[in-house]
Amino acid sequence: MDRNVIVMDRNVNSADRTTNTMDRNVLAVDRTTNIMDRNVNSMDSAANFVDRNVLAVDRTANFVDRNVNSADRTTNTMDRNVNSVDRTTNIVDRNVIAMDSTANTTDRNVIVVDRTTNIMDRNVIAVDRNVNSVDRTTNTMDRTANSVNRTTNTVDSTANTVDAPAKATE
Repeated sequence: MDRNVIVMDRNVNSADRTTNTMDRNVLAVDRTTNIMDRNVNSMDSAANFVDRNVLAVDRTANFVDRNVNSADRTTNTMDRNVNSVDRTTNIVDRNVIAMDSTANTTDRNVIVVDRTTNIMDRNVIAVDRNVNSVDRTTNTMDRTANSVNRTTNTVDSTANTVDAPAKATE
């Protein structure tokens, strides 16, 4: 009977050892599970870090895009300013052309006035020549009249000379 008790005790001890081994195995599994959980948490942390880096990259890309958009807007503003300057330059050029056309018209009008003045001057010269011709004709007529008068005087003087002896004898 004591042997049976001893055997039973041994069996109980063996069962306890088996239970302890199983408990240790369960603890080992728990520790492995904890390690795996920590590894999963570590992977999650790494994934979160990657996600944060991706978000940072996205924010940087958005910032770059905004800067590019701002640069594009600035370029568009500059293009509009250049176009405005070009339009102003074109207006100035058209005004200069209009002024040149006006100056050309004025020059042509001056030329017409000069031509008219030249024609009037030539007409005055022609009138002066005609007056001079009339004056010369008048002078010629005066000289002819003077010559006739001198001839008449000479005839009268000759007649007086001829008549003088006859008058003296009377």
